[in-house]
Amino acid sequence: MTEFSLQEMADRLAIRDLIDHYAYYADQADPQAQAALFTEDTDYVVYMDAKSATPTQTVKGRANLVPVFEQQDAEDIARMRRG
Repeated sequence: MTEFSLQEMADRLAIRDLIDHYAYYADQADPQAQAALFTEDTDYVVYMDAKSATPTQTVKGRANLVPVFEQQDAEDIARMRRG
């Protein structure tokens, strides 16, 4: 069994909390709150092609994430309507 220090457990909980908030805000279609989880100088890199080492999308800066998340929300809604 792996033993974790108190700091490691706190770190793991913080990471889990971050992931939970990201998913919650995505489910709520709240791109502003989603983007707020990132640092101002973030580099958001997306790889959608498992066979390529080249990113399919790169976004620099927190403010530039909002339109990306808005687009994802619109695509999710359209996908749900199609069934």
